[in-house]
Amino acid sequence: MILMLSGTQDGRELGRAIASKGYKLIMTAVSQYGGEMLPVHPGIEHAVGHLSKLDMIELIKERDILVLIDATHPYASEASENAIAAAAEAGIGYLRYERPNLNTEGVDGIVYFSGYPEAAAWLAERSGHVFLTIGSRRLAPFVEAIELDRLTARVLPTVEVLQQCTELGMKPAQLIAMQGPFSKEINLAMLKRCNAKYLVTKASSTIGGFEDKISAARELGLEIVVIERPHVAYPCICDSNTVCIEKLEALLARNI
Repeated sequence: MILMLSGTQDGRELGRAIASKGYKLIMTAVSQYGGEMLPVHPGIEHAVGHLSKLDMIELIKERDILVLIDATHPYASEASENAIAAAAEAGIGYLRYERPNLNTEGVDGIVYFSGYPEAAAWLAERSGHVFLTIGSRRLAPFVEAIELDRLTARVLPTVEVLQQCTELGMKPAQLIAMQGPFSKEINLAMLKRCNAKYLVTKASSTIGGFEDKISAARELGLEIVVIERPHVAYPCICDSNTVCIEKLEALLARNI
């Protein structure tokens, strides 16, 4: 049995590809919404809810897990660190699927920050409207540092997310609740609508809509603020379905 922590579209596609080769997987998601997005396949079981390191170790032992595949979001560093530690303590194989990063280093008009508070502090010293595309869980530093009427946040259209935004003091006019990824044209329309001067985004990938966001913002002459991916010491990493399946089969062969 394989345990796969999956929080992304490309991770779900990888899980489906692995199951299609006849392997049995337990695929996990943190939220109910994420659980509903998991692929339906005879070889795939679903598990929904947050898993601590101890939870993972217990599940590994209970279900005779041979390999743990970490396909969580590039910014879910705590989940990855727990997964690495759990696999090591349980003595099983660990494999990280990391979506390719679109390299924009050195591109004019793009500034990088290692964290959200640093980016918020930089924006607080400037004027102009800020368009946030970083998810609902990372809005607090911006709400605390910047006047609310300068902010528009694009978030998932779930009750939980909208409640989080409301508790932060954000009003309906400041929220765009839609499921992405979004095309360049949709990004252009949204950025124009709120008269944005700054776009704040994570360094995701093409599949996460990063390239289209950057392209739209550059066409409008916006300044782009990118939150760098957290640095995690992954012991084994791949960035394509083909390579991941090859490495998975090599790990499984050691346990035969």
